[in-house]
Amino acid sequence: MELDERPCNIHRAVRALAAEGALLPEQAEPALDELTRRRLLWQEGDLAFGLAVEASLVNAHREGWTQQWAGVWC
Repeated sequence: MELDERPCNIHRAVRALAAEGALLPEQAEPALDELTRRRLLWQEGDLAFGLAVEASLVNAHREGWTQQWAGVWC
């Protein structure tokens, strides 16, 4: 969630997750690669930024969103 608020140093985020017992350090690179592949994470240099959208927002706009929002797919 920290990565969703602002770009963060990847190594610092991995250390924080490891300290909480939420992620083993060797799991970090494959997990970040998968999130990047799915376009849920943007990585640039030592920084990462989450691109995921909260499920409640998605569900609230699922019907008719193309009539209300202009979208861009990168």
